[in-house]
Amino acid sequence: MRGRGRRIYFGQGCLGIELKTLRQQSFGIIEKIFALGPAFGPEVDQLYFVNRHPKNEDPFGHQVEKYNLKTGHLEVVTSQVGGAIRPVISPDGKWMVYGSRHDGRTGYRLRDLINNTETWLTYPVQQDQQEN
Repeated sequence: MRGRGRRIYFGQGCLGIELKTLRQQSFGIIEKIFALGPAFGPEVDQLYFVNRHPKNEDPFGHQVEKYNLKTGHLEVVTSQVGGAIRPVISPDGKWMVYGSRHDGRTGYRLRDLINNTETWLTYPVQQDQQEN
């Protein structure tokens, strides 16, 4: 159907929530959500994804955000200078691994979701097309 965007469905018979309306529901303003690489936490009401705000002109401005499907609360989880890609959440919900860039190379960051601390898990990893 025309005019329909990506939607998140949860619960039986639910019509879903359009990803582009998440910011509107959380903050009362309209801003497009460019959700990339969504991943659910161990609680299925927690959705992690990478988003870049339209006003952010930094080419590595993507950061991981977490959306609570029950409460509508949206929070930015990372603030890494090299941006963030493809979050993966551990089965117990205590850890998150995501890709980031530093000095023109890509590596994996390990974030403790309980203490909100993080470090490089491995850096650098295999080169990609941007690094040739």
